[in-house]
Amino acid sequence: MFPLMGGGDKAGSGMDKIRAGWRSQHLRSPRLEESLRPDRVKLVLPMVSLIPAEVDLSLRARFGDRFAKLE
Repeated sequence: MFPLMGGGDKAGSGMDKIRAGWRSQHLRSPRLEESLRPDRVKLVLPMVSLIPAEVDLSLRARFGDRFAKLE
């Protein structure tokens, strides 16, 4: 019902969007963890950048705001 009202996406479209968002921010890939008792699936979204901090600082110092605006 929500997609018909413009309030949501179709089922199954969210994971691709999450992966694309994480990739665009150079973060480690999301992963799924399953447990059997109780039955659960957990989506783990690591907030760890793949760009080393010293490289990030160097790029920001060299390119300023232009670096922050890169996709």
